[in-house]
Amino acid sequence: MWVPGFVTFLALAYALSVVTGLRLILFPPLIVIAFEMFAHAEVCPWAKRPLALPLACTLTAAAGLGALLFFGAGPLSVTVAALIGIVTLRLLRLHIPPALAVGLLPQVMPHADWRFPLAVATGTLTLTAAFMISRLLPPRREPLRSR
Repeated sequence: MWVPGFVTFLALAYALSVVTGLRLILFPPLIVIAFEMFAHAEVCPWAKRPLALPLACTLTAAAGLGALLFFGAGPLSVTVAALIGIVTLRLLRLHIPPALAVGLLPQVMPHADWRFPLAVATGTLTLTAAFMISRLLPPRREPLRSR
């Protein structure tokens, strides 16, 4: 039941990344976040508060970029980004471990700049919209089989 919504989200996010040139709209932790939302919505903590997801991920992305720009690449900026990510998730009362990974992505990017948080915001907003729309659609029923 969840596969069509998940695949539709992936295709839409990919298309947006091609059209805008923001390749990280489809950043790796987003796939994990989306899979959990679609495949395990009943137990996924952030599926219960999908509107908070873009805020959390965008803030951790901005924190990671800010730490990198301020301290340079290395253990100090990794620590600062992770701590800001943890505080962000605590303040928002969310349990989204992949959001912490989002804050560390600037460390491995060749040229991290303001487009990274913009791409994260776009990707997570796209996911939130796709997830919420998929929840509005009636569930498909299995056809009755004759015996």
